[in-house]
Amino acid sequence: MSNVTVELEGLDKVMKKLYRVKAQEAVIAGFSWGMDRVQKELMEYPPETFRNRPHQVVDKSGKLGALKWYERDKGSHVRDKLYRTTEKLKKKWKQKLTHTPGNITGTLSNTASYAGYVHGDRKVDGEGQTDLMKEIGWEVGGDVAKKFKSKIEKIILDNFKKKWR
Repeated sequence: MSNVTVELEGLDKVMKKLYRVKAQEAVIAGFSWGMDRVQKELMEYPPETFRNRPHQVVDKSGKLGALKWYERDKGSHVRDKLYRTTEKLKKKWKQKLTHTPGNITGTLSNTASYAGYVHGDRKVDGEGQTDLMKEIGWEVGGDVAKKFKSKIEKIILDNFKKKWR
């Protein structure tokens, strides 16, 4: 009878690297899912208000002003003229996921010039959501992301468990 002994040295280092790779894959999957959900929710427009229908505004002197309204995805109407002021906020979302060993960052941004006034966080951006946009029902991006935080964490944990089966 012959005995063969196999000894693997440095396995702890390999296991740590493997653990890190598996963990990173699980985190990336969770981040990607979360970014998709946050973007989808931010792309939803709140219900239209009177500002989206023709109306007249009374000025400070009590005079009735011009008929005006904002038409989504088209722009502002004043009397019978359309001013194409929209940048189509819904279509300007971009996702970026960067990762290096030990660090993963997900960035969701909107390139419309007015996006910060609609979805921005004053505490983060300085130029945040205006009171009017809040009143209309637009959500702050960071608040939407917080709503998904626990679900993202669960997905990361579940993915990690699956990878180690």
